[in-house]
Amino acid sequence: MPLTSEDLERLADHLLRQEFEDKRKNKSRKTEFPILSPSQMKRRMLMEIPYSNLSERQRLECRLKNLDYYSRESD
Repeated sequence: MPLTSEDLERLADHLLRQEFEDKRKNKSRKTEFPILSPSQMKRRMLMEIPYSNLSERQRLECRLKNLDYYSRESD
């Protein structure tokens, strides 16, 4: 007998309960694939600065720090 959508949702909630209950502010740094709650996502977005708002010097520093990432992307 196939599972209903409600059964699947309850199963997913049960499997992810530990992630949902994790309230640490640094969860995205400590977890490989963090699942952020809406309030955590909002807090994260408030702390981030859009790349377009950076000065040219800051943009250059960002590119230099991510040199490995950019070189892998072009391969």
